[in-house]
This record gives sequence, structure tokens and C-alpha cells, in this order.
Amino acid sequence: MRSGYCDYSCNACGQVCPTDAIPALTLEQKRHTIVGKAVIDRDRCIPWADGLECGVCEEVCPIASKAITLRGGGGGKGQKSM
Repeated sequence: MRSGYCDYSCNACGQVCPTDAIPALTLEQKRHTIVGKAVIDRDRCIPWADGLECGVCEEVCPIASKAITLRGGGGGKGQKSM
């Protein structure tokens, strides 16, 4: 995760995790399993820091039921959950 985002078509993280903190799942299992929780980094999210409405992360989420949802609006007005 230090070099990029979670790719919907990849399950490498679970295959290489040395402590099993991320389970080794097949790609199909990974697509139906919650493997973590996202939070807004208020120091890095420009809309949040500026108090602006934004929902780009939710809009581009490839999960039909949305793995990322904004509660109470975007930017500095809500929280993101995964």
C-alpha cells in the first residue's frame, strides 16, 4: 500500500504478507471480503483540508455496492469508510 492503491484485479498482498495480517485469498474471495478500513488522511486530502465537497474516491470505486462510502458529505464534512 505504500506505493499505490488496492487494485480490484489483484490479490498479491495476501499472497506475500509474512504475518497473515492480510489473508491469502483467491481473487474471487478477495472481491467479497473486507480486508481493511479506509480513513481520510486530513493532512493529504486537499478537499478535506479546504472543507470542499468531493466524492471522487467513492465515484471511482469499482465495487457496485461501493466499498468506499462517504457519510455526511465529502471533503471536510464527512468520513470515509471501507
